[in-house]
Amino acid sequence: AEEVHFGYDKSAHETYLAAAYPIASSRRLTSKPPADLPFAIDDVSTLPRSVDWRREGVVTSVKDQGMCGSCWAFASAAVLESHVAIRTGTLYDLSPQELVSCVSNPHKCGGTGGCAGSTAEIAFDYVSKRGHGMLEEYQMGYTSYHGEDGKCPKKGPNGRFPGAVATIDGYSVCPTNDYACLMNAVAKVGPVGVAVAASTWAMYEGGVLTSDLSVGGSATDLNHAVVLVGYGVDDETQTPYWLVRNSWKPTWGEGGYIRLKRVDPSTLDDPDGDCGTDTTPMDGMACETDKDGNKLPPTPVKICGTSGVLFDAVMPVGGRLL
Repeated sequence: AEEVHFGYDKSAHETYLAAAYPIASSRRLTSKPPADLPFAIDDVSTLPRSVDWRREGVVTSVKDQGMCGSCWAFASAAVLESHVAIRTGTLYDLSPQELVSCVSNPHKCGGTGGCAGSTAEIAFDYVSKRGHGMLEEYQMGYTSYHGEDGKCPKKGPNGRFPGAVATIDGYSVCPTNDYACLMNAVAKVGPVGVAVAASTWAMYEGGVLTSDLSVGGSATDLNHAVVLVGYGVDDETQTPYWLVRNSWKPTWGEGGYIRLKRVDPSTLDDPDGDCGTDTTPMDGMACETDKDGNKLPPTPVKICGTSGVLFDAVMPVGGRLL
């Protein structure tokens, strides 16, 4: 199988912090806390039968992260592109390289940063800080394909990168493993950054992928960040699915996308039947310390949805042009 690269560790998610280190339960390792959800959570039955944000002209082409663990940067940039386009009517190709080269990760959340991994929360926190914003792809092209982080350019005299085109006010997150929240988010505000256990995706070529989270191991090891672009029901099999954008080039899967089986837990006799346990939260480089420098020990957590797609869902708030 072709080697694929990830670049995400879920240990920056507040559920991990709450379980592993109680003092951190009310904080995330970002400069400001998540904003309130920018939508009301309505009954799923009131939402559209299908959603595909590509049809609205607010989704750019699929990219290729190459041999760099930068999935978090590609997923974050893609979500930002869409939210800025939805709010302003302008669809930019934003620079994942800016995130890879410039986003600091002092607590080593999801890795040490750059090609060694980080999270969407940290990326959105960076973008929302005054003076950062996002550059376009042509202004800071992707140079990390072969695994080098690259250097962050100097800011201009006004403290902002010359030519930065868009920014956000902050970010918001769905409660952990909340199907209704994720459905509402995708239907109402746009694409969402999600964490997945993607170790079993390498051979995917098409169709609706299912996963058995009860087997554990790689099936429940959340290690990749991707973009939830919509949902629907397969025409032939009538299987509900999540529509997910990956960053392993457009020739992978279904034009660079994968469809994951979508299960409404309210339809199950046992709602936990679509869940499993991630027993390796500190695989690779994860959040080594909290804000006070205390070590964060590993703690198993429950993840739900195919490939754990319901565990960590994050979206920007207040996208706008600079």
